[in-house]
Amino acid sequence: MSKQKIVVFGTGGTIAGKAASMSDNVGYKAGEVAIGELLANIPGMQAALQGHELVAQQVAQIDSKDMGFDVWRALAMGCRDAMADPDVRGIVITHGTDTMAYSASALSFMLQGLNIPVVFTGSQLPLRHPLSDGPSNLHEAFVV
Repeated sequence: MSKQKIVVFGTGGTIAGKAASMSDNVGYKAGEVAIGELLANIPGMQAALQGHELVAQQVAQIDSKDMGFDVWRALAMGCRDAMADPDVRGIVITHGTDTMAYSASALSFMLQGLNIPVVFTGSQLPLRHPLSDGPSNLHEAFVV
């Protein structure tokens, strides 16, 4: 029996933002932290995964204001491939909050017959900010 999986697609945004200092929540650059590094900073992730294998893929590393059809198409194709794998139990998409609703809407039209949850998550502060909500938002996305 194969191990059940959760697939994570990284697209950038504030959740993957990098600042010159830990206290900078304005002058950061969105989409700088790769999905692997982002996932390495999630406290309690193994417990949240509940034994599922994590499969991560970087789809884009952009500020969400630059989100558009090419990334939506790549996300939709990635989601379709993931949904075709019977071991995949859920998909998490990290995304900037500025255009997250547009991307979720686009994917809802592009993907018909979803048979597993697709959870979008982002943050209001960059990863290394002491009050970043990114790690806890990702943790909760895995729990869902």
